[in-house]
Amino acid sequence: MNEYTTFSATGCKNMTTSSNTGRHYSSLDSLRGFAAISVALFHFNIDSHINNTFIKNSWLMIDFFFILSGFVIALAYLERIHTAKDLYNFQKRRFLRLYPLHIVMLFVFLGIEIIKYLAQIYLNLDANNRAFSANNTSSFIANLLLIHDWILSEVTWNYPSWSISSEFYTYLIFGASVLFFSNGRRDTNLILLFILYASITGYILYSPNLEPAVLSGPIRCIYSFSIGVLVYYLFKVLHNRVRLGSSIYSGSLLFMCGALIYSNNKASFNTEAILPLIFGASILTLVLTDKSTLINKLLENRILVYLGTISYGIYMIHAAIWWFAIQFLRVIFKFPTKEDSAGNVNIEIENYLLADLITVFGIIIIILFSHISYQKIEKRFYR
Repeated sequence: MNEYTTFSATGCKNMTTSSNTGRHYSSLDSLRGFAAISVALFHFNIDSHINNTFIKNSWLMIDFFFILSGFVIALAYLERIHTAKDLYNFQKRRFLRLYPLHIVMLFVFLGIEIIKYLAQIYLNLDANNRAFSANNTSSFIANLLLIHDWILSEVTWNYPSWSISSEFYTYLIFGASVLFFSNGRRDTNLILLFILYASITGYILYSPNLEPAVLSGPIRCIYSFSIGVLVYYLFKVLHNRVRLGSSIYSGSLLFMCGALIYSNNKASFNTEAILPLIFGASILTLVLTDKSTLINKLLENRILVYLGTISYGIYMIHAAIWWFAIQFLRVIFKFPTKEDSAGNVNIEIENYLLADLITVFGIIIIILFSHISYQKIEKRFYR
């Protein structure tokens, strides 16, 4: 993947992981929360014990978000879209889930650009990315319309929102596909269609020298989302026939996911191509595993589940928190800085324990703001 597609995901959606039969999978909420925290840590690139190899490769968690979203959306909506009005209501609900916090954070980043501009004019402080350069009027409008990941070749403004842009219109592709095959051999046609989506996008993504410059984010989203939909169909066939009474299956697959993320760029095979399939298998085995098993008891811890509940806020808010944290550390406490190959300014902290404490404190602040966001913004519009 190029640098553009490694900027994170996804897009996690804090949607109830339940079907129209009333089943709820709290364990998936917990995994989504863990993934959101991992992505947030990935974007705070300071040397510490916490910033280990797994965290440095946690941009791969975005594929987990997309796959989980495909599974959950199919679980909740695939049997409920039969008319154009159903499609409209589906897309409206997705819009109300995503857009309010997206627009709030877009204006937060507009405020950040104004701060950078005033610092340049009055304090003679130049940012590494000058005010209103990449974050300009045209990219602002693209972000406003949620089309930025479909037309821009670089991330702008609240950079994690690229996955929200990709996923919002992937929802539309999903809904339109379901509506188109609302009659006849619906399931067979949809299975074949999503196999086709996954095959074409997977081929484009993982074939040498074929990755597109602009649409790599949406293609990545459609690929993983399609895998999630196919996982739903496997679940639909198996959930009344198979009940796994041991944690060994889902636990082993989750361990394999962690090992693949940790070993990315070191393995002799294409980790990025294989990992979405293992993510999908992990989700399938977990929802087929009995709730009385150890792994489900661990993942149904109420704190972990709540992190999944507020995971959309964690994902959308963390970039702004890290920006303010870096400015505070370098301007107030005079920590030295270094610029990475992508042009991002990072703080240099020689004491790893101090770096760990700063990182943990930052995550606590992110969780606090995400809790407020969920209570005051997200729930207000999504209900």
